[in-house]
Amino acid sequence: MTASASKTTPFTIRFTGDERSDLERRAGPMALGAYIKCVLFDDGDKNKHRASRAPVKDQVTLAQVLAALGHSRVAEHLAALAFDARNGTLPVDEAVVAKLDQACEDILLMRVMLMNALGLETGQPPSINLTAAFNGIASVAGGDA
Repeated sequence: MTASASKTTPFTIRFTGDERSDLERRAGPMALGAYIKCVLFDDGDKNKHRASRAPVKDQVTLAQVLAALGHSRVAEHLAALAFDARNGTLPVDEAVVAKLDQACEDILLMRVMLMNALGLETGQPPSINLTAAFNGIASVAGGDA
């Protein structure tokens, strides 16, 4: 019985440390398995596959930001604001403007933290105390849940 063309089956191969390092260097940002398949079956065209093997640099920060997002219900709240704005029923006073400004700052901070956790360049000055700022967001988000 032969495997169908759409079903994949694993194949294990062992490499020395040097062989694996060389393969990882050649693969660049591609996942190692995707690179090997690319070389074997696609005549070496690495541009066809875009799988990344970039590791998460800071698992704790990533988990904290995702938890804050989950507790904050920010998407739900922004959708409600957008609905009211479209219907002309959104009262805009100083308090609403201040809350919207704070929401924008919180989202920017979460973006910076996620990028840092993934090891990406943020362009933000190193003077920003992300942990203290995050703790402020998390405490507010936890209170809204």
